[in-house]
Amino acid sequence: GGFAAGVGVGTAVYVGLGWRGFVYLATFFVLGTVATRVGKASKQAHGARTVRHVLANGLVPASAALAAAAVPTYGAELTAAFAGSLAAATADTLSSEIGRVYGGTPYLLTTLRRVPAGENGGVTVVGSLAGLAGAAVLATAAVLLTLCGSLPAIVVAGVAGNLTDSAFGATLERRGLMSNAGVNLACGIAGALAAAWWVRA
Repeated sequence: GGFAAGVGVGTAVYVGLGWRGFVYLATFFVLGTVATRVGKASKQAHGARTVRHVLANGLVPASAALAAAAVPTYGAELTAAFAGSLAAATADTLSSEIGRVYGGTPYLLTTLRRVPAGENGGVTVVGSLAGLAGAAVLATAAVLLTLCGSLPAIVVAGVAGNLTDSAFGATLERRGLMSNAGVNLACGIAGALAAAWWVRA
């Protein structure tokens, strides 16, 4: 199911934005895969990606890519939203995976008190810097692939999505009011909106 959902997302991105969008999606996938393998022995083994996991990160960019092709009047904003959502997903993945291994004891974003590693809403300096670096890589790729002309827009989108993920994780997810997939979806939406707003402004 996860594989089928991944194929669907990739197809939607290719149909909407062509090879440039597909290469950008592949960049996110490669960075995310590398991050999850960093220090793999010290982390709990990851299970297969389910449909829910794939769509949590892929639904927003796939929708934005198709919308960019269908509504060319807002093509710049929708393409930026596509790029921003994946930058947010990248920042979240890198900050979580790398921070969990090398970040030490994290702090809860909302209260700044220490929490166990891997706790929902926990952040570390190392993880946050890794997320920022991931967003910068995606922003550079977006500019080189002419998906977005503003590098700061995509970096800001990545940071906004990452902060949204941590904030929702520290509040709603910790209380059982939101699933991890829902938090990841919110991360992508925040990144998309931030990038579209920046380009539109």
